[in-house]
Amino acid sequence: MKEFKARLEIARGDEIDSAIIEFAMEKGQVTRGGIVQKTKWKGRTVYGHLSALVEEGILGVVKRHRTNFYFLTDEAEEALKK
Repeated sequence: MKEFKARLEIARGDEIDSAIIEFAMEKGQVTRGGIVQKTKWKGRTVYGHLSALVEEGILGVVKRHRTNFYFLTDEAEEALKK
């Protein structure tokens, strides 16, 4: 998980997004190659912050009903393996 956090910090230059991702990973809502469901972090809705990672190409998003589901892009997967 430390590699993942560090990589996101480098990619975003922003600890907030990586902290949210790490929190969600600890809660089992984010897995490498898996799905992220929206959740709360310090009273904020995570998907609002994850949208920045979508813009960076780190996460992809699928919208179903009123929920956004996030997943790591293939490029992000490869970057994490290095």
